[in-house]
Amino acid sequence: MTIPEADPSPVLPIWRGRQGMIATVVLGVLALISGCGLAVFAERYGVVPACRAYAQAHHWQYLSYDKKYQPGRTGAICQFRSDTGNLEDVLLSDVSIPTDLWVNVALSLEITVPAFLILFAVVRTWLWKLRSGPQSRQ
Repeated sequence: MTIPEADPSPVLPIWRGRQGMIATVVLGVLALISGCGLAVFAERYGVVPACRAYAQAHHWQYLSYDKKYQPGRTGAICQFRSDTGNLEDVLLSDVSIPTDLWVNVALSLEITVPAFLILFAVVRTWLWKLRSGPQSRQ
């Protein structure tokens, strides 16, 4: 008894050939731009205000935010220059856990770029199905 060969999985026409390759590259570039934009937004509006407020309260100069995720740590590690010119790394624990979580996820391009790519591909396929109408589904 032989097992029959399975049919190849169906591929929508919008993902076939040269046009499909171009669409995939365009969606990949859009996903990369969106992931980087989300990372900049998260840093600028999620953590930097707390770091700047801390720097102002201590009469220090805010330099940067440490983007490395450390498991088990909540809060932001900000780098400052003190009045004496020394570099100071300070863990700000007053950053809330939800803010810390979404900033860490947003700064992880290995999570956000594929998520945006999948989202854009699903939206493109959904729009194609809407435009193709019910006549092509029969």
